[in-house]
Parts: sequence; C-alpha cells; structure tokens
Amino acid sequence: MNCPHCKHPLQRTKYANANVRECPTCKGMLLASTRAEKIKRRVNKDVKELMKEVMAVEPKDGLEEIRCPACRDKMDKRLVKKLGIHVDDCDQCGMAWFDPGELAEVQLAFEARSQTAELNEFRDRLENMTDEERAEYEQRIAMLRDLGTPMEQAVRGAVFELAYKYYWYGSR
Repeated sequence: MNCPHCKHPLQRTKYANANVRECPTCKGMLLASTRAEKIKRRVNKDVKELMKEVMAVEPKDGLEEIRCPACRDKMDKRLVKKLGIHVDDCDQCGMAWFDPGELAEVQLAFEARSQTAELNEFRDRLENMTDEERAEYEQRIAMLRDLGTPMEQAVRGAVFELAYKYYWYGSR
C-alpha cells in the first residue's frame, strides 16, 4: 500500500496504542474508520505534544479525490465541521485516511470538548451549592492557600484534586 499523496510505501506503526499505517515521508495515516473513533478518545499524549504534532506538519488537506491505499476505490471526503478538515473515508473497505496532523487535531478537539463539559458541570455544581456546602468548600480552598512549606506545596495539587472530587462527586 502506498501513500495517496506522495506514493511512498506505508509502514505499519502504532498511534495511541492502535495499529495504523503511516507514510514515512508526509506522516499521513491510514486506519480502519472504527479505530479512528477509539483513537480520538485515547489521549495518551498531553495537549502540548498533540499541538506540537499538529504544528510540525504542513497542511495537505485538499478537496482532490484520492484513492484508498488498501482497495484503490475512490475515497469520500467527510467534513469535520468543528475542525474544518476533510477526512477521506472508503465505503468499500472501511478505511480512513488522515492527512498529517489531522488525527492529533481530532484528539485535541475531543479533549477540549471533554474538559469544557467537565468545567461547565463544575460551574453548575458551584452555582447550586447550599450555603453550608459553599462555606465548607471555601474553607477547604482557604486551607489550600495557606500551605506554606515546600512539602505542603508539593501536595497542593493532590489535595485540591481530592477536594474537587469530594465536591464534584460528593458523598450524598
């Protein structure tokens, strides 16, 4: 199988712990469409790494039709509206072609959407706290601010996370 853009042979590799075929030259990827859905939820790289991956490549996304590297049938362009990218899907064999950086863009968008939803739920929870819950929450936050020794500062993140989870999930 060859890259639909630069015609170099695709190599088997792993991306987010999933088997994919990647072009060693342009870094485009071929994978089963069903695997793409799973990969977008597997953010095994931090946001900075994903951003670096997106920025490291020159955009190749065009509207020209390409042939599936697996079965040579024409691939359909599917617009991912929120990202403004076109993913090439093959109806014949179920494969998807991601131009360089596109898979990382999909992961970033999924991660951002998940974090935004979590933040909105946390805001709703704060807005709907009883006076007693709010007082206890503010007391715990104040305790976090008062940490002073290096050891206490080192565990501040863990303590905050526990307080956050307590108030987020509660013991109702």
